[in-house]
Amino acid sequence: MSKSRWPGSTVGFSSKSLIHGMVNEGDLVLVESIHIENASIVGIYMGKAKRGSSSLFYYQVLYKARLVTLDPACWTMKVLNKLSREN
Repeated sequence: MSKSRWPGSTVGFSSKSLIHGMVNEGDLVLVESIHIENASIVGIYMGKAKRGSSSLFYYQVLYKARLVTLDPACWTMKVLNKLSREN
């Protein structure tokens, strides 16, 4: 996998270390596959989501005008730019 040229926090997807402590809805993120080399997306983090009737939570990212849900066991995330929280 290629390294991002952007500084940012690497965020783990373990159940004991929830992403919400480091990234907020609206932040620009780089998401990279753990299993597939060079598979990555840049999008806007939208929060947690569910798939179908599953009780598991996934992470939702706005990517190319579509909402995608990402399996926490298969992806790592880096914050590229924090959304300003001035209001």
